[in-house]
Amino acid sequence: EKPVPIILDGRYILKEKVGSGSFGQIYIAICKQTGSILAVKLEKRSAESVATLGKEAKLLGELNGQPGFPTVYRYGYETDYNYMALSLLGSDIEKLFKQRAYKFSLKTVLMIIDQLLTRVQVLHNRGYLHRDLKPENFCISKDNPEEINLIDFGLSRSYKDAYGKHIPCVEKRGL
Repeated sequence: EKPVPIILDGRYILKEKVGSGSFGQIYIAICKQTGSILAVKLEKRSAESVATLGKEAKLLGELNGQPGFPTVYRYGYETDYNYMALSLLGSDIEKLFKQRAYKFSLKTVLMIIDQLLTRVQVLHNRGYLHRDLKPENFCISKDNPEEINLIDFGLSRSYKDAYGKHIPCVEKRGL
């Protein structure tokens, strides 16, 4: 018997789970209105969990239109879940590195580094620290395989106060 498709918010048909972690799950989805294929990130809502998806959606909303960052189409909630519909991206750098037997050409490494530094610089210029930089959080764009996107802003945090001044450094606080 074929499983009943999950339709989120009456508009997104969740097709295939493509990732999961402490944040929740990521699905490939189809938008019923446009037929476009995108990603939907789900986060379970509960009294004891810290909702990070809303902060992530807000930060990405500030970056919408910037090259190298996924586009957020919608953020909302349904029953027990917060969700964010965003651009579907390709493989992450870690996966690509493994696929190529742990060898990239010098040209490839330099092209990757240039884009990684640019993404972090754009984020810092907006007043944020990513706090989870790793190869798995840089993905190739589906539309342009030469473009690398920075993802997963669940641990990101502003380093400026309400007046735009750098907040003081505090050590031994954990995340």
